[in-house]
Amino acid sequence: MRCIVGMGVLVLAAASAGAARQASGQELLEQARRALGGEALAAVRTLRVEGQSTRVVGPLRLSSAVELLLDRPDRFLRIDRLRLAGSSAETLSGFDGDRFIQRTPGQHASWPGNNLPFDQRNDLMRAAGTGLRKELTLLLLGFFAGTFDGSPLQVERIGLAEAPDGRADALRLTFGDGSTATLFIHVDTHLPLMVSWQGSDPAAALRVATTADASATSALIAAAQAPLVEHRLHFGDYRRVNALRWPFLVRRTGGGAPMEELRLEKVTLNPVVNASAFAGDQ
Repeated sequence: MRCIVGMGVLVLAAASAGAARQASGQELLEQARRALGGEALAAVRTLRVEGQSTRVVGPLRLSSAVELLLDRPDRFLRIDRLRLAGSSAETLSGFDGDRFIQRTPGQHASWPGNNLPFDQRNDLMRAAGTGLRKELTLLLLGFFAGTFDGSPLQVERIGLAEAPDGRADALRLTFGDGSTATLFIHVDTHLPLMVSWQGSDPAAALRVATTADASATSALIAAAQAPLVEHRLHFGDYRRVNALRWPFLVRRTGGGAPMEELRLEKVTLNPVVNASAFAGDQ
């Protein structure tokens, strides 16, 4: 099945009008949920994931220990403990409802909206939180085969992805904000293999962010206006987590170029979550 998730062009074979009835998109998504854990998925209210991340930023490969903390339906934190040139630093991003959270070394100087008027700063933070929530929704499709926060999701089966090593059902997902993505589910195991969507070109955003005269705020605005390219999340190395079956390897590409590899090492279901972890001004 590596061929399905790695090939540059996916051929979607639409069912002919005279073909036997095929499962609907919603039925296929329900099959995926059963393969991932069925009713046990709903019992997951909090989640802690620990692992290793390798991000590609231009010519750099940045390695970090990563921790993800989820408190459904509306709290999330990602903590990266970076290692670079013999030194280390901790960065944190997340959201608590509509409030965006970001902490980095020297956070008050680093936050791009500090010099903006109050209303514009709030708009920027809200947009950042919305973007992070959308990325988390896409990531967790490989874990829950649905939205982690119960937000609306429309599903339509659009065809079959054919490859020499096997096949995957292709589902078009439409989210509550009108955005769409395509989810590929293995026809035999019913496990999610990949999700793809259109997003800003990461290479174009990086070029703006690294220009000598670009402020952090203008870089964020330019990133939102960058050309759209295909982004993909590939799910693999599924393992048992109690009654669940979740991917322990997630690879992300943007415009065909690698962006991040996330390798899970430990998953804790329903840990006690301290609300103070989500405190802070940003």
